[in-house]
Amino acid sequence: MKSFQNSSAKSSQSGFTPGSFTQDGFAQELLTQGDLAQASLAQVGLAQASLAQVGLAQEKAALLLQEYAKGRRTFTRAVLRDGRLHIVAPNLEKADLSRACLFQIGLNRANLQGCNFSRAQLRMADLTEANLGSADLSSADLCRADLSHATLRNACLVAANLSDARLIGADLSGADLRNANLTRADLQDAIFAQTFMPDGTIRNS
Repeated sequence: MKSFQNSSAKSSQSGFTPGSFTQDGFAQELLTQGDLAQASLAQVGLAQASLAQVGLAQEKAALLLQEYAKGRRTFTRAVLRDGRLHIVAPNLEKADLSRACLFQIGLNRANLQGCNFSRAQLRMADLTEANLGSADLSSADLCRADLSHATLRNACLVAANLSDARLIGADLSGADLRNANLTRADLQDAIFAQTFMPDGTIRNS
């Protein structure tokens, strides 16, 4: 609880305020604030930029958890602009959401690259077309989660529960699935390349 309060305090100092992340604007703010931060980081040293990126990722994670606690479940939305429909998804790259309880969360098409979801509760989560490249999903509960067409390149899924999960067309190149539970998981058209399977064998397809 202490770390969450600290994150909220930091978010107020950097322009992130919990009240500004409304039901309709939360996902868009995650994206635009991230883009602005990337632009400003070009003006500082690499070490400082790395620290700033980590801080920004944690602010976003804290705000997502806060909205989830209020009852929100879907964080990807469709926006009509100039007569065209655009999908706006959160950018949570490198956020630490380890041990988070995110049952039935909707993060389809989200940028979750490098996120830490170790031991997180993600049952029935919608992660379709999400970018989970190099993410840590070790011991995560993904039972009945939908990861169809998600990118899981080099992701760590050691001891993850993927029973009844949908991984249709998912890219599992370089992923580590050792000791994972794939009971009744749908792996139709999934991509395997140097993928460690639950039994420790390497699969290529």
